[in-house]
Amino acid sequence: MIKSTEYVRVAKKFKRIFGLNLNEYIDPLMTGESETALEYAKFRATMAMRHPESNNDGISLQDVVLEHYANDGVELIKKII
Repeated sequence: MIKSTEYVRVAKKFKRIFGLNLNEYIDPLMTGESETALEYAKFRATMAMRHPESNNDGISLQDVVLEHYANDGVELIKKII
């Protein structure tokens, strides 16, 4: 989850790494006044469309992000989830 004070910085980094608007992937059920959470299923679906090999059994979202977006992408997703 992201603290609200970090949101702008994280959103810019998310856009730079993934080319996506973080606002479209915010989980309203897990987001409160002080923290924001990623809607994991929606992000996973986007990655599956972009990278069809991620639909294979045994390939995790982390593996796909690492392969296509390097460690920066993995660390950012871990922070947001």
